[in-house]
Amino acid sequence: MTQSRRPDAGGLLTRLARAVATGSLVGVGVVGASALTNCGGPDAVERDKDTARVPILQSQGETVPAPAHPAVAMLRGECTECHSRAHDAVLGHGAAASANCAECHPRTHDDIYRLYAATPRRAGVLPDPMFEARVQCADCHTDSTLAGTGGDRLAALDRTCTSCHGPKFAGMLPRWSAGMEWRTRAVSAYVARAVADGRLATSARARTHVRAAREALQAVNSAGAIHNVRGADALFRAAIDSAARAYGDAGVPAPLRPSLGPDPARVTCVGCHYGIESAHESAFGQLFDHGTHVLRGGVACSQCHSAANYVLPGTHDVDKRHGRTMLTSTSCSSCHHDETSTIACVACHTGDATIGRAIPVTMPLRLRPSHAPQTRQVEFEHRAHSSLECTGCHTSRTAVTSLAACATCHGTHHTQVAQCAACHGTDVGSAHKAADHLACTRCHSRETVALLTPDRSFCVSCHADRADHKPGRECSTCHMQSTPPELRKRILGGTP
Repeated sequence: MTQSRRPDAGGLLTRLARAVATGSLVGVGVVGASALTNCGGPDAVERDKDTARVPILQSQGETVPAPAHPAVAMLRGECTECHSRAHDAVLGHGAAASANCAECHPRTHDDIYRLYAATPRRAGVLPDPMFEARVQCADCHTDSTLAGTGGDRLAALDRTCTSCHGPKFAGMLPRWSAGMEWRTRAVSAYVARAVADGRLATSARARTHVRAAREALQAVNSAGAIHNVRGADALFRAAIDSAARAYGDAGVPAPLRPSLGPDPARVTCVGCHYGIESAHESAFGQLFDHGTHVLRGGVACSQCHSAANYVLPGTHDVDKRHGRTMLTSTSCSSCHHDETSTIACVACHTGDATIGRAIPVTMPLRLRPSHAPQTRQVEFEHRAHSSLECTGCHTSRTAVTSLAACATCHGTHHTQVAQCAACHGTDVGSAHKAADHLACTRCHSRETVALLTPDRSFCVSCHADRADHKPGRECSTCHMQSTPPELRKRILGGTP
């Protein structure tokens, strides 16, 4: 990991001296000591209960702490550390560029800082773990890919996460973003509905709750939820709660709350694996959708994965058991294929690779000669049976391989209009000789033969290459000197 870039102390002192000289030093702010020690360590400030007085430069709406306190200084450093080419040309209100960026860009990062550091504290909103680990902005924002009129801005990309945490963290940042995006839309719609409902305006308490819901949502939107995923989720839930209470105070039934999935404040795994519902994996040869299980099914992470912590107790070593899948295919069946389960088969098996391909099935044969084959392979396709209920073939939910015999439905498939090749394949002809044309009953039962009519369609089942030969005429008329009904009698041992 590259060394973090910290604000230049001299630069900050110069700005502080300039502010004193020009009279733009507004006053001294107060920062909680716990917030400072989270980042700066126990020696960063002298504790006075939970309050430490830190000189803060307030210039044209921007606040910059003294350089001795890196917990806050990391977000109040020199602007040009990130905005490297901002204002290459001479800008400002006078002949020279302004010495303080904040004169034109007041409080640019304040909202991000408030969410990242969870200040001021709100119920249920904690500082982001990376803030507590002294991660600075420039530790994540390392890629100069966002260019604007004000010069380069540094982007945080997925590869930045893996450069520190390793390849197992690949995809985590996009999942965080995806999880936040749909939750932001869901909560925004719920709060907007409350804001637009005129019935809530009749109650002062309801209006207060609506305002609280809007403020909680705005705290996330203005900062970017990704800067404190757990904190943003807590604010989302607070916004929903406030909007719901507004309906209650106004005596109006509240609309159905949007489901946000597991609460990171209660489910530790979700704190890191936020947005896991967008992950689609392959498990035991089938597509596994976390969204179906985590959001709609309410399945706890520990039901499938090891509950081991990421780091071994008392060390900084990764516990290889962390997140390991503990299931077997039998474990899945214990939920999905229980006789009392109400889960529809298509909930999991739609798009299943097993269903999409032809499955070889061994069928028994009842042929009389001892040398004749006793079984044959046919290809079963689910799509050809899509109009049937799954339980028509899978007779037991607990033993899905317990199948009804094909003859249950296909017992009378030997009919006059049957296409032999449809079931027996196109290699039927290779299993017969010319002399077999009149000797069907040597191998096949008379009952089966009696159900078939040796007409043109029957003949081309074997002789497919002659399908266009003399179209419209019966093969048996020329080749057997018999009509199809007469030929059947000959085959069955009747009049030759």
